[in-house]
Amino acid sequence: MCLYFVYNTTIKGYPSSKLAQSPAKTLSPLNVAMLHYRILPTTLDCVYCQKCAFTLSTTPLSRISSSTARPVSQLSDLLRVVLTWRFGGFYSDTDTVCIKDLSPLKNVVVTSHKRRNHISNGVFHFKHHHEFLTMAMSTMIRMYNPKHWGSMGPNTFSSCVQRSCNLRNLRYLFPENSSVPVTCGNVTILPEFYLLPYAWYEHRNILEPGKWDEFVKTHAKTFTIHVFGQVNKGMQVKIGSNSIYEGAARTFCPLLYIHASAKNSSF
Repeated sequence: MCLYFVYNTTIKGYPSSKLAQSPAKTLSPLNVAMLHYRILPTTLDCVYCQKCAFTLSTTPLSRISSSTARPVSQLSDLLRVVLTWRFGGFYSDTDTVCIKDLSPLKNVVVTSHKRRNHISNGVFHFKHHHEFLTMAMSTMIRMYNPKHWGSMGPNTFSSCVQRSCNLRNLRYLFPENSSVPVTCGNVTILPEFYLLPYAWYEHRNILEPGKWDEFVKTHAKTFTIHVFGQVNKGMQVKIGSNSIYEGAARTFCPLLYIHASAKNSSF
């Protein structure tokens, strides 16, 4: 298995020249910790270039003009869907920690939070050319709103699940008090605790000291932890705090943990 780290040249804080000229040096912690990974650059020019290895010309999104102004988050929403549609595989945001073998999860999406009336696009798996992603690409065109960060992401995925399951409202997706995944056609919707045990508004729980042992006991079915780097920005993970994040990093990302904690009391 190979891990692909895909970046675009408009990532905040990383000028295109810095990443394009020396991606391996810029992302040096990955060099230390990972042997089976590839760093792939992409730009809007490459996405729309007919001569490039990757293009939108064979997808429904070819109807979106390359001159349309889009925030970086929406470009990311677009790329994750198109790349997974073309190649298949498991997508997750880079601020996700994997704590269990993901291979049992096939063609899955996950609810965003405990209310289960919204679908996340931050972590999912689909085989290549899957019908759900084809639907998602067509829906992106219809729902695109340059002022709304989620229009091509969670809102699109939520709309597609609603249509796949023939529901007027996603709150009817799971039977009351049920924790069993729901399958609609060829897509399975997982309850939040499988891949997103904490919603973005619960992000501080992930860094609270002393919670790791309790988490292990109560989350036996959890495969990944999303740490919400955007809202946790600036918060420090103290070495030895045994927080959920620190415990997960120490246990499941040992090489990166050693690199991050070397000569530091926090990371």
